[in-house]
Amino acid sequence: MTYYDVHEITPDDQFPAPVDFEPAPGRVPFNGAVKRKPSGFLWLYWMPQGRNYRDQYDDLVGWYQVPLLEELEAWTLDSVCPTPAEDDLEPDHPDSWLRLLGLV
Repeated sequence: MTYYDVHEITPDDQFPAPVDFEPAPGRVPFNGAVKRKPSGFLWLYWMPQGRNYRDQYDDLVGWYQVPLLEELEAWTLDSVCPTPAEDDLEPDHPDSWLRLLGLV
């Protein structure tokens, strides 16, 4: 996942995904859960669904910074969309950012 210099962007530059997960002791996140860090940035919990991640699954499960709105806009006009692991797939693949954020 691309990490951004927090001095160049603000949380307002991210796609405004609805926050549906509040961390608590013993609480386990679900695939697609979105939380807000104290910095204000949004993070999505990803559990790969595609067969192409079978061997890497345990290494890839985790929190990924929600992309910028301008990135999502570009992906909607393209024929491919990245996953949180930065692999390009069709936009309607279960692991694409557009699908994870409910935009496809």
